[in-house]
Amino acid sequence: MTVGEQTVALAERALGYSVSAMAIEDVLLARADYLDEQKWCQNLSEALGLTSVTLKTVGNPFVPLRLALQGVSAPLTDPRVVQAAFRAMKFRKADSIGIEAAGHTIVLQRGHRVWVKASAEAAVPSDVIFTNERLAAVERQGGALSEVMGLSAEVA
Repeated sequence: MTVGEQTVALAERALGYSVSAMAIEDVLLARADYLDEQKWCQNLSEALGLTSVTLKTVGNPFVPLRLALQGVSAPLTDPRVVQAAFRAMKFRKADSIGIEAAGHTIVLQRGHRVWVKASAEAAVPSDVIFTNERLAAVERQGGALSEVMGLSAEVA
């Protein structure tokens, strides 16, 4: 969509006051990027066959984005967890995310080891340093978090 003189004239006529082409472009870009977060979660849940998906911001300055997934029983080997994390990070333009699924908390923070905490166990770091590129590659291949972490299927 291109904003030109006719767009400005139409907007000024409709609004009843002067408006610049840049102001119109800013509004159009903001509207194009907007997507209701609750609807986004519902769409992702349906697309991945999950019971529910919740996305929220928390007070952690290092990993402020949290993704809660219901309907996953094995978060380290279920490829839907990687798909959901990848899409959530892309949606929110984030470099880190905490994932809560099936009693596990997984932390993906760019430049740091991946951390996993099972409900009754201490947090365990992987040997792999997390990158968004690694997550994207595993997601493209239909892989699971175990692959992001560099674990074999037997360990996960």
